[in-house]
Amino acid sequence: DVWTQRASAANVSWKDIIWCSELDLFVAVGGPTLSAADQIMTSPDGITWTSRTAPSDRTWNGIAWSPTLTLFAAVANDGVDTGKVMTSPDGITWTARNAVGTRGWRRVVWATTLNLFVAVSETIGFTDQVMTSPDGITWTLRDTGITSAWNDIAWSPSLSRLVAIGAPYLGG
Repeated sequence: DVWTQRASAANVSWKDIIWCSELDLFVAVGGPTLSAADQIMTSPDGITWTSRTAPSDRTWNGIAWSPTLTLFAAVANDGVDTGKVMTSPDGITWTARNAVGTRGWRRVVWATTLNLFVAVSETIGFTDQVMTSPDGITWTLRDTGITSAWNDIAWSPSLSRLVAIGAPYLGG
């Protein structure tokens, strides 16, 4: 197939993108930039993109949509714990939320059967590198018993299973 290059809304290293069929909207997150105004972009068609303002200047790595909550949640890997999560009901207006632990959050997914957002961390040297939230606002740190730099996570509704992938931690 042939791909057509489109102009993004800002000169950003885009990290993740999601399609929300309920809102007919693509939402992409990224960073870092010199301005939080350039770290989110939305598009109804994948062709024309509009910049949206993040509540804080971070590197936003992952985004998920909960049709149950009608809510987006995005996670970041840099900065202080306050503001490493943001949520939005429409992809346009975003609110900063507090993450837990001093982790760099890499990806987030909505696990439908569990009714939970689940995020994984890329910060090595810890076994509690998962955080969960039933509402996108209050997050709880979870211990996996495994030390790894987690890069991504997926939810399978048919298997009722979360699967995470990462790099092994070989340190002491």
